[in-house]
Amino acid sequence: MNEFKLNATDNTPHIEGSKIDGIISIRGICKPEDSVTFFRPFLNWLSIFKMVELKHIRLYVDLKYVNTSSGMILFKTLSGLKSHFSDRLFEVYWEYDQDDEDMRLVGEDFKYMLGDIIKVKVKRKAL
Repeated sequence: MNEFKLNATDNTPHIEGSKIDGIISIRGICKPEDSVTFFRPFLNWLSIFKMVELKHIRLYVDLKYVNTSSGMILFKTLSGLKSHFSDRLFEVYWEYDQDDEDMRLVGEDFKYMLGDIIKVKVKRKAL
C-alpha cells in the first residue's frame, strides 16, 4: 500500500500520504469522537511507511481546530517519527491562517517540545 488517503468529514481531517515521494498531509478540523479509532488506520499505514528508505520526509499540517485527545496522538506520532527518522531529513510544516492565534500557538508548542523539525508558518492566501 504505497498511498494512504482518508477523506475529511465535518469532524475529521483529510489525511493523505505517499511512500513514493515521502509526503504526508493532515488538513482540516480534527475533533473525532474517538481519536484512537479515527487515527488507527493512519498509524497502521505509518508503521509500513517507516520501513521505506527515503532521504527526505515532509509532513504538512494545516488544521483549523484540534481537540486535546487528537493533539496528544499527533504529538506522540510526530515524536515517534522524529526518533525513527533521526538519520534522515524529516520536516513538519505547521501552517495556520494569519488570524488563527490558537493554531499558531499549538504549532509553537509542538516546535518547543520537538525542536526545529517543526516549521511554523502563516499559510499563504490563495489568489
